[in-house]
Amino acid sequence: RCPSGRGRCIGRRIVTHLGYLLAGWGITLGALGIYAFRLAVRGRSLAVRVPVERRRWMTSEDDS
Repeated sequence: RCPSGRGRCIGRRIVTHLGYLLAGWGITLGALGIYAFRLAVRGRSLAVRVPVERRRWMTSEDDS
């Protein structure tokens, strides 16, 4: 423990419970954000490959 008794010393820095909490949430949300972005990019690239006659109703050619 550090001399202050509040957290762990890593090098000369004190890591508190709040630091662990913020790091955990940051890493989790960052990983989910990267996954969602890559999933959307992959979906768009695969959607281009689908033939016109096989596309779903959500994409129509005559948007009026």
